[in-house]
Amino acid sequence: AWGGVFLHCSLILFTANFHSCNSLLDIEKFSFPSKSEIKFHVSLYLKLYSEFKCINFISLGEEAEDIGPDLYKTSLTPVVIGHNYIKFPCQGYFVLVDRKEENLDSLKYIHFRSQDNVIIFILNDDCPRGKFLDVRIFGESQVAVICSGTKSTYRLDTAGDLHIVSGSTNLFQDKTSSFKNYMGRFLTVSTFHCPPFSYGTGDGVTTSSYKGDSVLDGIEMKIFLEISKRLNFTWRLQEPPESNKWGQKFENGSWSGGILGALVEGKADLGFCFLWLVDPQASDVDITFPWNAVCNTFLVPRPQRLNQLSAVFLPFRFSLWVTISVATTITTTLLWFLTRLGSQSLQRDSEGRLSWGKCLLDMVGILTMANAKPSQNGSYNLRHLINSWAVFTLLITTAYSSGLVSHLTVPTYSEPLDSIGDLVKANIYWSATYYPAMENLFDVENPWHRRFIRKFQFFAKESSLARRRNHAVIGYALEGKIPYFLEGAPLYADELADLRVMRECISRYFVSFGLAKNSPYTTAFNEVLVRLIEAGIVQHWKESVVYRRVDPAMSNLFADYLNYNKGPKMLKMENIQGAFLLLGAGILICILVLFVELSLQWMSKIYTAMLTIVPTLDST
Repeated sequence: AWGGVFLHCSLILFTANFHSCNSLLDIEKFSFPSKSEIKFHVSLYLKLYSEFKCINFISLGEEAEDIGPDLYKTSLTPVVIGHNYIKFPCQGYFVLVDRKEENLDSLKYIHFRSQDNVIIFILNDDCPRGKFLDVRIFGESQVAVICSGTKSTYRLDTAGDLHIVSGSTNLFQDKTSSFKNYMGRFLTVSTFHCPPFSYGTGDGVTTSSYKGDSVLDGIEMKIFLEISKRLNFTWRLQEPPESNKWGQKFENGSWSGGILGALVEGKADLGFCFLWLVDPQASDVDITFPWNAVCNTFLVPRPQRLNQLSAVFLPFRFSLWVTISVATTITTTLLWFLTRLGSQSLQRDSEGRLSWGKCLLDMVGILTMANAKPSQNGSYNLRHLINSWAVFTLLITTAYSSGLVSHLTVPTYSEPLDSIGDLVKANIYWSATYYPAMENLFDVENPWHRRFIRKFQFFAKESSLARRRNHAVIGYALEGKIPYFLEGAPLYADELADLRVMRECISRYFVSFGLAKNSPYTTAFNEVLVRLIEAGIVQHWKESVVYRRVDPAMSNLFADYLNYNKGPKMLKMENIQGAFLLLGAGILICILVLFVELSLQWMSKIYTAMLTIVPTLDST
């Protein structure tokens, strides 16, 4: 009698589960009716409320057939008995079995469909361990097994293994979902603490049955947890014991271990932590649809602030300075020539040669607005030339003054290093604590890349190389709305302030998850992953992890210049030191000219004295 009571309640629970949206079976709330017949019927009417169309009842064995009539009387949901067919309306099957060894083989004559949910209720016997059913009988339908002997419920996965249902668990897949349900299939996952992709792997959370507050975080960790939830996986995290957490392939085809080695050797079903879609791993394991792209580049020294000695010449380009010099020379020569043709001719010989220099000084004086007009009284025809030159210099000096202010107040920097060619020209070298795969990082057909590869220097130990102005640090930039840079070697915060990300990508690869070769989960994994990417959920997780976990100073690596003080600043000596340099150069030239003139005058006197002495000696 009590077997019948347990059977009625199990059928009621089965019907309620079929009606629920998430097919949620809460085993902790699973309770049997009391011995009182009244309480049994109350429980029956409360739990049997369902809009499920019908249940196909199959009894295998004498005792199962005896319970059948009682089942028909108490069930408010229609119970159908008979053979099913393709368009059979009932998607729920309740199979009541006396002895599993004797009767389960007869299920192979039933045509189960992918949309069917099957509960096998076994009387008298305990559920066995491991495989006891040929899963090919059920096709893609979902199967749950209830054993009266142990009063426990199991799920049958696609491999034929039984997994006990404990706590609040998805007994059947949500019928509104197109994702495949793996019925709690167990996966071994190889990963490790790998910011910003995986956090919390070393904090005691190793299995999906962990009951405490989960500390698992990271971009790829969130993707994995969501996919395992959608596909109904159970899992255990396994960290590679090797120092090289990713693994390395040897020339003989074997792997040194790590994530990829565990996948190749069958020690893990899934692995993730910044895996690239590139050979050799793409040939030895299954690579999923990429969730992001990575740009391999370098951290290079920031542009250096230039001194202000040349600031007075920066407002104009070199070609414009040459044009102004030519115009000044031509105008000076024309003024000198017109003056000679005038009524007031200049003295000839040595004084005539100095007169051209005096005209040059007059033109430069007007150009710099230091002298309004020539000192000599020019004739009437010179006024047009001088006035035209004055208007010209007014326009030039106005443009020069406005440009000079901006160059004095705004600091100037050297050209940024944005390509491998720039690094080669600047004699920049790079290093690492290991020998990277050059053929994967660089384009070996590019001559600039080949020259830069030869600048590689190996360092057995990590050292502070970023402080050197001729050193570049290899790293990886995650592309997207919010870029993130992963340095190849640990750097200090003060070192990062002097570095920036080079604009050129020396190579670009996709980032994916890895599964064992020919894994049966690859297709389903890709299906959920593509759905998450298209919905923008992966992008949201990436932004969330970067905002919460990453040092804000890392975002400054993508800025060309760090302007901590963007307000107006007072001019200092370094801003206008070019003007003092120009003054000093003028004074120095003046002294040199004076010294040359005095020397020439002294030498002239000596020469004149010698000419006077020689005739006297001859006469003597």
